[in-house]
Amino acid sequence: MSAPQVDLLAQLPDLIADRIKLRLPDLRQCKGMVGGFDLEELKRQGIQAPAVLVSRLGVAPMPTLAGPHRRYAVSMAAFIVTRDAMGLSRDIALGNIASVLLQVVPDNCWQIAGVGPADKVEERVLVNRDARQATAALAAIVWQQPLTLTPHPDATPMPVELYLGGDLQGEVGI
Repeated sequence: MSAPQVDLLAQLPDLIADRIKLRLPDLRQCKGMVGGFDLEELKRQGIQAPAVLVSRLGVAPMPTLAGPHRRYAVSMAAFIVTRDAMGLSRDIALGNIASVLLQVVPDNCWQIAGVGPADKVEERVLVNRDARQATAALAAIVWQQPLTLTPHPDATPMPVELYLGGDLQGEVGI
């Protein structure tokens, strides 16, 4: 197994956003960030919808398995931002994007060294009165992404040898 990147925690949201963009190429924005997201942030940043913002929300230790490698559970979120568009309401767009993410995220390691399969995936709708007045729909797909920050040693292959009991010059003993 190759070693995790030195800056894995810093790069994780962008790396996952790049993989999501491949599955949802019609997004106007798909990028990584750190921390939470709400309507005020949406107004301040001027996010172009539809958008998915992948964020690292926090890190907690996981139980250690055999070996010296510490594992961590990274709390991740993919914030979905949609607006009404010609022929497609923001709520339907939100549901469509959430459906794709709920299929993509579970068990995904994102082809990143040191990252384990995503777990505990769920949707949280963040729509409130203020969001409705801003004609936006907000939701988050949240999950736990296990990872290790230290490389696992390469496994040394065991030599294949055949052992027989008894005399090799004639009879084989039982």
